Amino acid sequence: VVLKQWFLNILEYKNDFLQIADKIDWYPAFMKTRYKDWVEHLQWDWCLSRQRFYGIPFPVWHCNECKEVLVASDNLLPIDPQETNFPGGVCTHCNSTDISPETDVMDTWNTSSITPYICAEIFNKKDHTDFAKPVENNFLPMSMRPQAHDIIRTWAFYTIIKTWMHHRTMPWKSIVISGHVLSNEKNKISKSKGNNPTDPQVLLQNYPADAIRYWTASGTLGQDIAFSEGQLLIGLKLQTKLWNAFRFIYEHIHELNNFEKPEEIGTINEWLCHQAHQTFIRYKEQLDKHEFSNALNIAERFFWQDFCDNYLEIIKDQLFNPNLYKQEDIAATRWTLHHVGLRILQLFAPYLPHVTETLYTQIYEKNNTVKSIHVTKFATIQQEHHYPTSIPSMELLMNIIAKIRKLKTAQQLSLKTALNSIALHGATQEIIKALMPHEQLIKGVTHAQLIVYDSGIINTERLEQHHEIWSAVINVQEIV
Repeated sequence: VVLKQWFLNILEYKNDFLQIADKIDWYPAFMKTRYKDWVEHLQWDWCLSRQRFYGIPFPVWHCNECKEVLVASDNLLPIDPQETNFPGGVCTHCNSTDISPETDVMDTWNTSSITPYICAEIFNKKDHTDFAKPVENNFLPMSMRPQAHDIIRTWAFYTIIKTWMHHRTMPWKSIVISGHVLSNEKNKISKSKGNNPTDPQVLLQNYPADAIRYWTASGTLGQDIAFSEGQLLIGLKLQTKLWNAFRFIYEHIHELNNFEKPEEIGTINEWLCHQAHQTFIRYKEQLDKHEFSNALNIAERFFWQDFCDNYLEIIKDQLFNPNLYKQEDIAATRWTLHHVGLRILQLFAPYLPHVTETLYTQIYEKNNTVKSIHVTKFATIQQEHHYPTSIPSMELLMNIIAKIRKLKTAQQLSLKTALNSIALHGATQEIIKALMPHEQLIKGVTHAQLIVYDSGIINTERLEQHHEIWSAVINVQEIV
């Protein structure tokens, strides 16, 4: 059945819509191609009307006598012509009283495309928005539109149409395109299709919200992701690791009264602060491009490898056996734990909001004027630290520790197995100078009693056993 419809003329403005798209930053950039292909190949105007029993009504009546279209005045909006008679009851063109209401309703995208104006209305605290006037407070363009890739040709396109036609501007400065979550059959998960592998309420009974949020943030921008219970378990593991790591931090910093950075913090702490700052630079670069999963991966690598696997293992002996170390060294380590710990919480806060908020409240809030990790600023926490000269010494230290661990694992020994000595072969004066200030830390991590330096190179690195007492022999020149 051919019926009359309401149309908006758009074909004559296709070039304008393409020019607007070029002013918007698209993330990922290749998604703009979908938009351009759609606009360039449009063959018809936008049909605004639908023949449904629900929807936003057109505020219009029709004179059956002269066929005049009678439109409600602005001060009467919103109004449903099927529930309210035409004001005055008489056609303004021919004075006929034979008037019928418009029965069509608006296309969904015709109303959802005004979302920037709805936001502007709320922002300006007005009862209604006058589209004939500029939006106050320079509200348009907005900063960013997040949406999925399947509605680029609808929600994105029609929103661009609306703001261009009303204000000759773009609706937002950037648009961030996500993918869909796929079912086991690789189809988009949809309530109407009933193909959700796990009901959301059941999911929340089995996993904390942070683990679920972690999984959703791990998808690549613009790409569909499959539902993955394995990824949920990884998020749960990260949440548990954060909790345990910060229990350790709290144990050693909760009595701190002075949060000023010491003048000298030592090579190990300098290395960690340097790595933390470099991590933040890469993290922020990805966030600025809205590559949320890449930023998460960067934060995770720093937390798991640099902080937990290396730094915490190295400084444990210093904190558990303080009588073997200088008090100023221990104070510097505690300051570093406090400072870098807060940086880590801030990096993970967008991804694991509940556990990071809880840890912040329990450990940091009492010494901060900011009451929530989620309103802290990068500028006040992610301070710059540059200690490039500490990197070689720390890498030498970590490589020695890694070699000892590897040798113990090959012999199926516990990493806590005591060593009588570690013989470092190929040790130059430069290497000895770099390692001597950290001998006690090396002993503490490797459980060694003695460190011996030898300038000669050995052919085979090994653990030697004499009367149930183990000793290690490794080369160090090759790892400088």
